[in-house]
Amino acid sequence: MASWGHDKETNKMSKNSLIPRLLWVRKDSTMKDLHFEIFKHMRFVFSEWADWSHPDTSRTPTKDNDLTKLPPFPYRRNPEDPQMKKEEFDALSDEEAFSICCKAIIESGSSAGEQSSYTFDLSRGAYQLEFKNTAGMYSQCKLCGSDRCKSCLVPFGDNSTVKDQLTKLSLTANDTLFEQMSF
Repeated sequence: MASWGHDKETNKMSKNSLIPRLLWVRKDSTMKDLHFEIFKHMRFVFSEWADWSHPDTSRTPTKDNDLTKLPPFPYRRNPEDPQMKKEEFDALSDEEAFSICCKAIIESGSSAGEQSSYTFDLSRGAYQLEFKNTAGMYSQCKLCGSDRCKSCLVPFGDNSTVKDQLTKLSLTANDTLFEQMSF
């Protein structure tokens, strides 16, 4: 997950820093299952966001906890619907919430279509998963084929598993960052 800040000059959100999260995942999980499980793990964050950013919130900011300046919760069943309240979001099944918050991911087949770490747009997807190259970027990427690749978006679909992706990366295990080529 990344830390996002609101740029007052451009009125847009910008990435302040990257906070990587390491997760244990099953190698036989499809990439679609991987996205869904990560969304379920983070769903409470979106619920809190819907609550704090809603104009009618009953939450009271404190000195250490003022989240009222968050951008409005952008995810809706229909684009013309009003901003969703926490209770509405919590009432959705995990599948419904995923389809609303990750519509662009589902439609594009990857974490956010043509987005990259530097062009992430919250309105296109609630999060972004990347295979991050931590070993260097001087050889051809084994996932996308480009030179000097820093990261590739994690695909979304049932036709590939975590093990398939690790095989493409020539990784024999997903429990270490100390292989010769780490992602």
